[in-house]
Amino acid sequence: MTNESVVEAWSEGRKASAAHLRTDGFELYSYALCIGTTTFRGEKVGYNYRAPGRFVSKTTSSHVRLMAEYADRLEFPPECKVTF
Repeated sequence: MTNESVVEAWSEGRKASAAHLRTDGFELYSYALCIGTTTFRGEKVGYNYRAPGRFVSKTTSSHVRLMAEYADRLEFPPECKVTF
């Protein structure tokens, strides 16, 4: 299965996996890092693990780029959220 097929499955709430990208239909993982989740309303939220913010790796950035095409919105990763 391709990475894009995995992200598409996540957007549709289906389970899928590829070499380093997997989903249970609710959360999307690049390696062991959660890069996307589903809200209780069914909204798909992606975490922006790309430069210049919270860069992890080139592969994860590639996964996030694909996920961003299907996510309803992107947010800072949870541990990077800034509150005022």
